[in-house]
Amino acid sequence: MANIIEINNAKKSFGKNIVLDGLSLTIPPGKIIGLLGKNGAGKTTLIKSILGLLKLDNGSIKVFGEDSFNLSGNAKENIGYVPQVVSLYNSAKVYQIINYTGSFFKNWDYAYADRLVEEWKLDKNEKVGALSVGQQQKLAIILAIAKHPDLIILDEPVASLDPAARKAFVDTIYDYGRSGKPKTIIFATHIISDLEKVAADIVILDKGKVIFNDDIKALRAKYAPSAQGETVSIEDIIVKIYE
Repeated sequence: MANIIEINNAKKSFGKNIVLDGLSLTIPPGKIIGLLGKNGAGKTTLIKSILGLLKLDNGSIKVFGEDSFNLSGNAKENIGYVPQVVSLYNSAKVYQIINYTGSFFKNWDYAYADRLVEEWKLDKNEKVGALSVGQQQKLAIILAIAKHPDLIILDEPVASLDPAARKAFVDTIYDYGRSGKPKTIIFATHIISDLEKVAADIVILDKGKVIFNDDIKALRAKYAPSAQGETVSIEDIIVKIYE
């Protein structure tokens, strides 16, 4: 199968601020990718460019073989996205927004959405505006994956979840990504331990470029080869890279 995402020499600036600086990256199907980088490294700009929410100044991004800024309806339906800041209809009840969203997608799985609502302890009859920030993030994740997309993009999706809820989310994402046809998941986060749990490959951005693209084992071998059997944590390796 062809690559899910192909990025070639992507450039994007805001005024004099260069955010993507000739970035190139390919992501094959079935990969779980941890997208890392300091604040301002270009993660969110890259994600929005992949989704077609931003237009590149130069270069190209193809998603499912289509130009990211002109994705077809079928391609868009095959992408699930959870942004950093969730914006939902505050006056709608949980079940109403699930049913409303589901009405737009032919592959919407109402039973799956209901199961996640129950597992994540959301009240179907609660208004969205009355939910905590963490609960709204849970709902946004359900809305992103209940249509069973082949590509899921998550931009800091667990920032407001407590440890137990975060574990449940990570388990769900891993199970989803590995059930049936393998799914491609891009997971931007600062919580490195979550990436280890899902055996993610790691892409690290710095100043709008990719400085690392490989698995966790290769990351450790490159930046922290073991000495006398000592194992350096991935968190410490990332801190070292960021310094």
